[in-house]
Amino acid sequence: MNRILMVSEPGRYGVFVYVRNFVRFLHVHHPHLIVDFAYSSRRNSPELAPFVAEIKARGGETIDLRVSNAPEPGDVSATMRLLALILRRRPAVIHAHSSKAGARARLLKLLPSLPPVLYTPHGYYGMSLHGGAKELVFNAIESVLGHIGRTHNVSIHERQFAHRVLHLPLRRLLLVFSGIDLDTFRPASAEQKRAARESLGLPSDGRLLVTVGRDAYEKDYGDLYAALDHVLPHADWHFVHAGAGSVELRDRLRPAAREHAHAFRFLDRPETLYHAADGFVLVSRSEAFGLSAYEALACGLPLILSATTGLLSLGKLGFPNIHWVPNPADAGDISRAVVEALRQWADAPNADPCAAQAEMREWFEANMQFEKLVHVYRHLALRHGGDPEAFEGHTSI
Repeated sequence: MNRILMVSEPGRYGVFVYVRNFVRFLHVHHPHLIVDFAYSSRRNSPELAPFVAEIKARGGETIDLRVSNAPEPGDVSATMRLLALILRRRPAVIHAHSSKAGARARLLKLLPSLPPVLYTPHGYYGMSLHGGAKELVFNAIESVLGHIGRTHNVSIHERQFAHRVLHLPLRRLLLVFSGIDLDTFRPASAEQKRAARESLGLPSDGRLLVTVGRDAYEKDYGDLYAALDHVLPHADWHFVHAGAGSVELRDRLRPAAREHAHAFRFLDRPETLYHAADGFVLVSRSEAFGLSAYEALACGLPLILSATTGLLSLGKLGFPNIHWVPNPADAGDISRAVVEALRQWADAPNADPCAAQAEMREWFEANMQFEKLVHVYRHLALRHGGDPEAFEGHTSI
């Protein structure tokens, strides 16, 4: 058996980017593996359809489950269609991404003779610390289903949450960091910086602070924009936000602040924005990993980060050029702390853009992290009685 079934509900944002990058790694470095893909077009992006076409062109089968991330009547028929795909294609391993896909795949694993399941939550719902009954329900579901198959955590703190809060045994948890393409995300030369700003229509002079991410509860853009409203009217630098909801957030700034702010609802190549920038800020309540912060660090940017899950892995590993502000989930309103961090960044000399490159390659180089998951596939297939040789023969990376 040389088939892998990827199951993922969101067709956009960080989960989709991760799945797409991993599948492309498998296509290049393990071309003998055939990847099938079960997805949903309900939360779509411009990149989903071309990616589905890529998988079909490589011999994979795809199925659109047409479900949302919330429970709904269509889940029953979607689960039966997924089961039919599994029985027809007989994958060696099922790899489910995000809570909805993870629940569906692990419940099906209760049926006899189905292949092993690897689940990557990409951030448990409870890590956002919403509180209330919904969080308790989600945590309870994850606690029960976490005893089925194996769980792949993408950061130190996600694994700690699974063990300490969800009470999952460490033997069912494995830590493999999300990977960064360090050939794409790397420090820019002065000429590359000028070209990046020109291509994005951004000011050619002055310093540029950027953030990347959709407007969501866990991102805490309220405190960041409150700080920007206070600082930007008197600043000699500019701020750029790329992500869903960024235009609306910018438009709520005071006119004097808005003159220094720019927004992009979507960027196909976020590395262009990092190459244009002189600093990066992300003050989330929670992050499973915090991909954009790691990408920015790989591009040599100094960071302003909240001391929250996912991002704190950088602190534990000793990365330089990070200004930490309190976690808003613990401290409440942190806008004053963000104001001070913004002022310190604006007054500080430019940091060495290559200071973290060796450490980034050691811990987060994408191909190394993805290859670790292939070894996990091999182990799961071996324990299930499959052919471990199906995962051998990869090209050098």
